[in-house]
Amino acid sequence: MLPVLDNNALREADRHTIENLGVLGLVLMENAATGLVDALRETWPEVRTVLILCGPGNNGGDGLAAARHLANGGHEVDILLFGDPEKLSPDAGTNLAWARAFELQVTVVDGDDLTLLEQRLAVGDSPDIIIDALLGTGLDRPLTGRLARVVELVNRCPAPVVAVDVPTGLSGSSTGVPGPAIEAELCPTFAALKLCHCLPPACEACGDVVVVDIGVPPNVLRAGAQAWRIEAEDIAQILPQRRQ
Repeated sequence: MLPVLDNNALREADRHTIENLGVLGLVLMENAATGLVDALRETWPEVRTVLILCGPGNNGGDGLAAARHLANGGHEVDILLFGDPEKLSPDAGTNLAWARAFELQVTVVDGDDLTLLEQRLAVGDSPDIIIDALLGTGLDRPLTGRLARVVELVNRCPAPVVAVDVPTGLSGSSTGVPGPAIEAELCPTFAALKLCHCLPPACEACGDVVVVDIGVPPNVLRAGAQAWRIEAEDIAQILPQRRQ
């Protein structure tokens, strides 16, 4: 059985791993980025061009870290940063500095003007893959304004979307869809499944969900589980043996 966590349990698992076990947040982020890139390459091995949409929090940091790994592997990476570079979360800020040191193209999208995004998604010029690293698990209200418009533009683009942890517009603590949400084809999620991955209607926006081990101990995840997803092998263990 796989543990399923909500946002509070996930935050506590991360906090325990960082504060009590001494694992750096940057290490967890690097592990997340590596697993994300591995899942993307396994699903679409021929991909060359990748557009990464990054927000100001750790989800955006995961996207920035993934950009480095993709670029090092020969992919053409284009990053749009939706947030003030001076106000990123600490680990995301470090990954922004590393991305710039690696000479990656990072373009800041300022204000409500989404012309740059519209240009990147234009028919005939759209990337092979879009990575949604905008918000992550913690959304607690429907998207409005600029982000709602971003979701609309991305969902209209024919390129498949890889959602980092949770598609933007969903909450890790809910199986509902409160408003506009990214429609992903692949969702590498970190450490454990979240509630939105498991039941409709939210799970219908997640596509194929892959759980990525980022270094949080299994016993910590089991202790915080809000539910469990039964796998085929679990069912096989409780079925009686068929007589020969």
